[in-house]
Amino acid sequence: MAFLASPAASVPGRVLGVEEEIRGMLVEGVPDLYGRVDLLTEDADALVVTDIKTSRGKWSQEQVEDSGEQLLLYSHLASEISPGKKVQTRFLVLTKTREPVVEEHVREVEPGNVKRTLAGVERVWRAIESGVFYPAPSTVSCASCGYRTACRAWMG
Repeated sequence: MAFLASPAASVPGRVLGVEEEIRGMLVEGVPDLYGRVDLLTEDADALVVTDIKTSRGKWSQEQVEDSGEQLLLYSHLASEISPGKKVQTRFLVLTKTREPVVEEHVREVEPGNVKRTLAGVERVWRAIESGVFYPAPSTVSCASCGYRTACRAWMG
């Protein structure tokens, strides 16, 4: 009900995709990125890549920034859909509180941030190719991680 009552329930412009599969090369020599964009829209000014999240509380600006790299990568691939348009990323965060609220966090994609994120992707892939492996256990990600066994077996 909170979502339907929020301004986020009506999308300005045109819906290009819901749960849209996106795949493409980010960096030469690095495997393609494959992902799913929750919502992809376009208006007269911009292409908007939206990720919908739930949370126990409101997001801080730091949470928005820390969670933004995935959307930066998606926006980099999606930018080919509407050449010449500015690209924005948007988080819609539904807080699971007594009175649920939908927060909207919109950011314009800065080329420097994309370049930095792509450099990180390339370095991580080169480390993987070199056999460098450091476990990064997480209560959120471990259950579905394909490297769970290797992570648990790692002895340093």
